[in-house]
Amino acid sequence: MSNNKLYIIGNGFDLHHNLKTSYANFCMYVRENDKELFDFLEGYLDIDLDKDGLWKDFEMSLSTFDYRAFYSDYDYTEPASDKFKLSEMFGVEDELMEKSEMMIQKMRQALYDWLNEIEYPDNGYKTLLLDTNAKYLTFNYTDTLNQLYFIPNESILHIHHSVVTHGSDLIFGHGSIIKEEPMFDNDGNGNYPTSSYANAVSASKMLLANFYKKTQTIIKVNEKFFDNLHNIDEIIVLGHSLNHIDLPYFKYLHKTAHKAKWTISYYDEFEPEKMRDALLKAGVEDGMSFIKIDDITI
Repeated sequence: MSNNKLYIIGNGFDLHHNLKTSYANFCMYVRENDKELFDFLEGYLDIDLDKDGLWKDFEMSLSTFDYRAFYSDYDYTEPASDKFKLSEMFGVEDELMEKSEMMIQKMRQALYDWLNEIEYPDNGYKTLLLDTNAKYLTFNYTDTLNQLYFIPNESILHIHHSVVTHGSDLIFGHGSIIKEEPMFDNDGNGNYPTSSYANAVSASKMLLANFYKKTQTIIKVNEKFFDNLHNIDEIIVLGHSLNHIDLPYFKYLHKTAHKAKWTISYYDEFEPEKMRDALLKAGVEDGMSFIKIDDITI
């Protein structure tokens, strides 16, 4: 295995190979296969849409979940009424928890089912020139590196898990810090805040907390991989937008492989400037070059 080259793989890599892995594809899948989930997401998320009315930046939009509206839709209590009983709040909490848990499970299952149905094309794409002896850090859930380029599994870290090896246990979500996470134990019972109202509000925030990417924890879990990158002198980014959700990974990478030169692929002409700004925030001040992904072909 090459000790000096690291490839970082994003969804643009799969799209380059004609895999149907865009958020728009996921939107169509959910709309066609789970109307209840689709209506729930469309109703409580502020999702950016493309020109065809399909989802864009879906993971980021998870941070816009309107838990106040969700809470209001399930709050049938009238605290001002003489007949109001505090115990009614437990009913609200139970309904919010049940609905949240169901939608979280539906989301995870839909993501897995969609990815599991994606087909790997035999042709119709431009083959990229990859070093099969290098190390690979992929943000994708797919098995494209192995399927199309025969990169050995031991050379690849699926930082957010892989549909092949982890099933529906995929790391998926937004990067916005949640001020207060729900206080539930593993089986959803006990360990509640003291206020019944606070319990219900926390239940309404479960989706926000469940789909929050704990990047520092993920880095810690994969510390051995990152700490073995000290000798890396070349980092090649293929199909990753360098979005702010994943910025902590790039900061840690630069800290570990601080002498590496970066080559970043792009698709649209406006992207290099945004990517340069993102890397500057990660601490990379020089040694950056940009290349169209179609130019890295055999």
